[in-house]
Amino acid sequence: MRKTTFLLLLICLVTLSCKHKTNQAIDPIINAEANDKELEKAKTEALKRFDYFIESLKKHAADTAYMYSLKIDFVENDQHEHMWVNITKMENDTFVGILGNEPQIIKNYKFGDKVIIKKEQVEDWILYNSITKKMEGGYSIEVFQNRE
Repeated sequence: MRKTTFLLLLICLVTLSCKHKTNQAIDPIINAEANDKELEKAKTEALKRFDYFIESLKKHAADTAYMYSLKIDFVENDQHEHMWVNITKMENDTFVGILGNEPQIIKNYKFGDKVIIKKEQVEDWILYNSITKKMEGGYSIEVFQNRE
């Protein structure tokens, strides 16, 4: 069965809260099967609630207390690496952001690169309010935390 490499980044919250001025770090790599049922369920839940993320982003785009990240699948030579992108703006169904992970497999991107994301690429999302310290979303993170 083809293995898909999942790259979790709780560090993305640190990166976001520091406004991309932190030093890059080697991010933990977590392997999972391509058809992992729990991760598929997490993606379904994230997408079901994605309109909430979009509405919050529209409402608080200029508010530096709110930080937004999207998780997408980067594919290169049939290799998959799922990484977080720290969102800087949204235009229609397109999101622009900065790669918040240091790729371990994919070579066409590096930490801090600009990434353009179409809505249909989204696998998961995180919304973080730095004032209340409340994080929402992160459904795939929850799956991996429950496996520890």
